[in-house]
Amino acid sequence: MAATKANVYDMVTTRIIVELEKGIIPWEKPWTGSRAGAYNRVSKKPYSMINQMLLKHTGEYATFKQWQDLGGHVKKGEKSEIVVFWKILEKEETDKETGENEVKKIPMLRYYNVFHISQVEGVKPLEKPFAEVEPITEGDKIIIDYITREHIDFVECASNEAYYSPSSDRVVVPMKKQYKAINEYYSTTFHELTHSTGHQSRLNRLQTGAVAAFGGEEYSKEELVAEIGSASLMNMLGIETTKTFRNSAAYPTIKQVFTEWNDRRFKLNKIAASTHERDGQVFRRHYKEMGKRRIRDVGSDEFADFLEEQIAECNLTAKAFSNLKSVTRGMLKCAKKRKLIDWSPEEMIQDLDTSGSSFRKVIKEPDEVVFNEDELPVYVAYLEEDLDLKNLGILLMFFTGVRVGELVTLKFSDIEDNTIKIRRTETRVRVKAGKYKYLVKEFPKSSAGVRTVILPETYSWIIPRLKACSPLEEYVFTAEDGTRMTTNVIRRRMEKTCKAAKLKPKLPHKARKTYGSILLDNNIDNRMVTELMGHTDIGCTEGYYHKNRRSIQRKSEILNKIPEFKAI
Repeated sequence: MAATKANVYDMVTTRIIVELEKGIIPWEKPWTGSRAGAYNRVSKKPYSMINQMLLKHTGEYATFKQWQDLGGHVKKGEKSEIVVFWKILEKEETDKETGENEVKKIPMLRYYNVFHISQVEGVKPLEKPFAEVEPITEGDKIIIDYITREHIDFVECASNEAYYSPSSDRVVVPMKKQYKAINEYYSTTFHELTHSTGHQSRLNRLQTGAVAAFGGEEYSKEELVAEIGSASLMNMLGIETTKTFRNSAAYPTIKQVFTEWNDRRFKLNKIAASTHERDGQVFRRHYKEMGKRRIRDVGSDEFADFLEEQIAECNLTAKAFSNLKSVTRGMLKCAKKRKLIDWSPEEMIQDLDTSGSSFRKVIKEPDEVVFNEDELPVYVAYLEEDLDLKNLGILLMFFTGVRVGELVTLKFSDIEDNTIKIRRTETRVRVKAGKYKYLVKEFPKSSAGVRTVILPETYSWIIPRLKACSPLEEYVFTAEDGTRMTTNVIRRRMEKTCKAAKLKPKLPHKARKTYGSILLDNNIDNRMVTELMGHTDIGCTEGYYHKNRRSIQRKSEILNKIPEFKAI
C-alpha cells in the first residue's frame, strides 16, 4: 500500500493505454452469460468495471492471504495483479464565510494485490460461482429505478437517434424492437443514462462537455465516461458486449460530422434557423444510409461517385444538386479541419463530372411567378370585400413588397403615418419530424433588409384599419387569443382566397415579386427599387423579381401597334 494516489491513477491509466495500443478496447470484453468476468473467490462478487479492465483473466482471484486461508499457496515466482478501490477519507474544514466546521468526504483511489487461480496450487475452481440472474429483467429494473429516483425525462420512441439533452434533462432512445439484438438496446440506453449523471444537479460534469465540439478533448472525455459506464452495467448484468466503440471520437459517422458542423454554425449565429433546417433536410434526404458510415472509411472517389449518382437517383434539378454540393462541401471541410480526412473536399467537388448529367428541368409559366395585370385587380377586389386582419396583411405585401416573415413580426411601434420600419423577421425551427416552432428574429434576412418601406397614398387607409383590428396588441398581426400570427397562417389564407377568386393559388412571396416587377415596369430608379426591396444589389431584383406581368391580350395590343408589324 506504499503507492501514492497519483501512482495508482498512473497505473490504471497506463494499463488501459497499453490495451488500447494493442487494438483492444478493455471495457468491451466478450463476456457472455451470467456475470462471467473476473470475481473474488471468497466473496463470489464480480469486480468493478475498472478492475475488469485491469485484470488479465476472467474467473477467480483472491489475495495471497485469502488463498492461504482456503488451503492453497501461490506458485513460486508468480507476479500479482492489482485491484483498485475507493477509500473515503473524512477531513474537517472551516468554512471561510460562515466560520463553521464541516466534514468533507474525499474519495481516494487505493489498491491491493491479487492472484488468479491459475497461479495457485491446492485449490479447485468453483463449479457455479453465482446464482443465475435474468439480465433483461435486472436491466429494466436498473433503468426504471434510476429514472424514477432522479426524475429523468426518459423517452423511448420510433427514432433513428439516441441522445441525452442536458438542458431538458431528457434521454431519448429508439424502441426495443428497432434493434437487431436486445443487448444493443441496453448498451445504448445505459450509455445515454450515464451521460445524464453529469447533469449539474448530479455530478455537474457537463458544464463544458455538454456543448463541446465534436471530436474535441471535452467531447471525447464525456463519450469515454458514457461508454465505460455502459460497459460496467453490461458487465454487472452479464450481457454480452461484443460491439465496437460506437462513439469513438476518432471514428465518427458522416451524420455525426454533419450534425456537429450544422449545429455549430447555428449556435455561432453564422446561419439563420431556416438555413439550419434546410441543410438538415438536404442531408436527411440524400445521406439516409450513407450517413451511417464512418467518415474515415469513405474516400474522395466514393464521395464523388455518390454525389453524381444522386442526380439520377433523386431526379435532381441543377439548383437541388447545388444545395447538395454545398452541404457536402461544408461538412467535409469540417472533417478536414478536425483531421478526420486527409484529402481536399474542394478538389473533389471541383472535379465532379456532371457534363453528361440530365438535370430535371422546371419550367414555370409567367402566371406562376407573379400576378399579371389582369389577375391583380381581380384579386385585390376580392380581398377588399372582407377586410379582416389576414386580408389586410396580404394587401400590405402587394403594396409595400415586404416579406411574409417581416409582415407577421411587425409591431405598431414600427408604423408612422404611411411608412413602415422593417427591423425583424420570423424564423422556423424544426422541433421533430413534421413539427416546427416559429420564432421572432431581430434584424431581417440581411443588413440590406433593415429598411423603411412606403405605403402608397391610395392604400394608406390600410394602416387605420390594422390599428382598429388589434388596438391593444404589440404585434400588428395577432390571433384571437392575442398570440402572434405565423407565416403559415398568411400562407393558408392566400391559398384559400386565390381559389375563391378563381385564380391559380400562389404563395405569399409572389406578392413581393409582383411588387418588384411593378416598380421596374414603371422605370423606377434602380437604386430606389433595390432599397425598397431590401436587396444588396439591383442584379438580385432584376434576376429574380422582375417578371413580365402583361397578359396575352395586352401583349397582342402592343405588338399590333409596332409600325414594322403593320400591313403595308
